[in-house]
Amino acid sequence: MNIDNIIIRNATVDDIEQIVTIKVNGWKNAYDGIVDSSYLNTMSLDEQISKYKNYSLKDIFVAELDNQIIGFCRVYNYDSPQYDSEIDCEIREIYVRPDLKRMGI
Repeated sequence: MNIDNIIIRNATVDDIEQIVTIKVNGWKNAYDGIVDSSYLNTMSLDEQISKYKNYSLKDIFVAELDNQIIGFCRVYNYDSPQYDSEIDCEIREIYVRPDLKRMGI
């Protein structure tokens, strides 16, 4: 895999299923043996898809390689005057496909 060919772009509605699959698989991979398996086994793709359809897609960025989403990042923008002007945004989620971890993505 040549990570130089990765494209970073805003997510679209068509990306949501791949994003959610990466998230759920990431949880099951990273938290196996840490989080109770009954919780991990009940993580629902459909429930996560519903949540992501309500998120602002302008705040979700995907890493795409060969027309496949291989990772994503969701940020929270602090563009309201009530927040410190020194802060632009906060990373809320960042996931890479478990099989592609530690590859520089």
